[in-house]
Amino acid sequence: HLELKSSLWSKYNNSTGNLIENQENKSDELQDAVLKTIAAFLNTDGGVLLIGVSDRKGNKPSAIGIKPDYRYCKKGYKNREGFRHGLIDLLKVALMKQEHLLQTKIDINILDYQNEEICRIDVKPADRGNINNAVYVKTKTLGDEEFFTRIGDTTSHNSAQTAMKYIFSHFNKENVE
Repeated sequence: HLELKSSLWSKYNNSTGNLIENQENKSDELQDAVLKTIAAFLNTDGGVLLIGVSDRKGNKPSAIGIKPDYRYCKKGYKNREGFRHGLIDLLKVALMKQEHLLQTKIDINILDYQNEEICRIDVKPADRGNINNAVYVKTKTLGDEEFFTRIGDTTSHNSAQTAMKYIFSHFNKENVE
C-alpha cells in the first residue's frame, strides 16, 4: 500500500543516485510510472504514493524532494503549486472519462519532510459493484487504455485477458459483499 518514486519527470543516475542535470525534456517513462501506480491503487485496495523519496536498493528511503521537477512546470509556476497543478492536469488526461476520481478518490498534498518538499498522493480504491468502475489510464509510453493492478509491492500491467478476469471477479456486484 506504499510506493516511493524519486520524481515525476526528472531522471536520476541509477548507480550514483545523482540528478541528471542536463535532461532537456520530461521523462515520459517516469510520468507513466506514477500514473500506473495510481491506477493500480484505484483498481486494488488503495495506497499512498510518495514522490520525491528515493528508495535505491541497499539504502534506506530518503527524501530528495520534488524541486528538480519544477523546471518542467508552466512558466510562472515553477514551484509546489505548479507541480500540483501539473500533476492534476496529467491525471485529468490519463483518467480520460473518469476525472471524478480526482475529486473523490485521489488526494494530492505537497509536504515539507526532512528539509525537502515531497508530494504525497493518497489513493482510495475505486468503488466496487459495477464492472464499469474499473480504471484504465492513458499513458505516453504504454498505450491509450491500459489496466494496472497491485500484486504485493509491485504494479502489474495486465493483459486483456487477465484484466477482464480481474475486473469481473473484483468489480462485479455479484462478488461484492
